[in-house]
Amino acid sequence: MAVVSFAPSKVDLQCYAGDGMTIEVQVTDEDKNPLDVEGDVVAMIREKRTDSESLLSFRVDTTQASSGLITLSLTGDDTSSVLLYGQGRRQVDQFLGVYDVRWVPPASEPRTLMQGAFTCTLNVSR
Repeated sequence: MAVVSFAPSKVDLQCYAGDGMTIEVQVTDEDKNPLDVEGDVVAMIREKRTDSESLLSFRVDTTQASSGLITLSLTGDDTSSVLLYGQGRRQVDQFLGVYDVRWVPPASEPRTLMQGAFTCTLNVSR
């Protein structure tokens, strides 16, 4: 049986609290040619997929979107912040959550480019 999948690529991300991170994402078509990804791109982190609010959003640089390149980044303060959550803002040793990157081309349907687990471990030097 043939399967046609429209599911986004699964790429798990791991970070260390207090350290910034930058990810360059090259988006290509089925022939591996760069795909123009101009439009709106958002990338969010949630504790659970079913949560109504995101904990954090990546900064998204789309200055090279016409050549298929987008850059996602988080600061050290951002990565530390995911370890503090809940009403009591309690700190945990490790955050286990999920993220995805969604692209909305002009006058077209949204497309999720990648998704996966997002793990952040508490740093020692702080």
